[in-house]
Amino acid sequence: MSSAPAQPSQEELIRAEALAAPTQRGIGRGQWRRWLTSPRRERTCAILLAVAVAISVATVLIQTHGATFSIDEFLYYIVDRGFRFKTLMSPHNGNFTAVIRLLYAIVFKLAGPDYTIFRIWLAIEVAATGVLFYLLARRRIGAVAALALTLPLLFLGSSMDVAISTIGIQHLLSVILCLGALLALERGGRAADVLACLLLTLAVATFSIAFAFIAAVAVSVLLRADRVRRAWIFVIPIGVYLLWLVAAPKYSGPGYLGATNVRASNIFLVPSFLAQSAASTIAGVSGLSYDFSLSRPSTVLTNYSWAIPLALVAAAGLAWRVRRGSVDRWFWAYLAIPLVFWLSI
Repeated sequence: MSSAPAQPSQEELIRAEALAAPTQRGIGRGQWRRWLTSPRRERTCAILLAVAVAISVATVLIQTHGATFSIDEFLYYIVDRGFRFKTLMSPHNGNFTAVIRLLYAIVFKLAGPDYTIFRIWLAIEVAATGVLFYLLARRRIGAVAALALTLPLLFLGSSMDVAISTIGIQHLLSVILCLGALLALERGGRAADVLACLLLTLAVATFSIAFAFIAAVAVSVLLRADRVRRAWIFVIPIGVYLLWLVAAPKYSGPGYLGATNVRASNIFLVPSFLAQSAASTIAGVSGLSYDFSLSRPSTVLTNYSWAIPLALVAAAGLAWRVRRGSVDRWFWAYLAIPLVFWLSI
């Protein structure tokens, strides 16, 4: 006759529960990750993004109703000589703006200075920037988190001088071209590399903000084993800009605004400027940028006081992520974008 199995003691039950707890927590994390990245979530986020894009387009059109061209755009119109090559190659505020000058010239020739066209153009660019950012972010953090980060970009009131002023057309077009280049580069393949190089070249001929993204591409390529063979992707856009810098028409006067404020002494201000820029960016995106000490909202200044703690938390989070290890080349590539952009301002 067999004996009955011994019952586990109370201490053994407690020990078994303690050993099982990490496994249960791990399953929970896995289930949460699967929920965030499931195809059903992607479909839902795509629908929500489409609705947000439609609202964003309507918002831009409403906010720009009754507005007119900025001073820079009036200067584009004043110096417009159709498709004269020398005029298209002329600098504006020290920037290589051949692409945007050409596009403005086409619109002016076909429709005249009709501001409605530029309002629609701006609304489409704001929407396109948000969609491209979403597509890039979705690959890294899933659809839900990507949508959460995209929504503020579609309604970035703290950047009203770009988001609801048509002078932002040139900035956003350069960003759109660069985001397209990053998407192509992540896809991989010879054709994608050629497309990325072409888009970066057009971007650098649109506005100098492209150099922040060229730096990202450079970091991504240089961290690859085949870096020498693929360096042409970012070398060609830089070479085109340097060629323009040497051969650009040396026009002067209010129609070209070729002077810059670049000084060697600015190097001493870099640490302070980087810190303030990081805090200002977080303040603008989070909505903590309103300055109640002013009688009315400022169109050019951002109060970043509330965002300083958030910037410190973000910096600590980045340091923690690097310390964990397993950081791929795209982490460093995307980190280069804000750093190079802030240094170039």
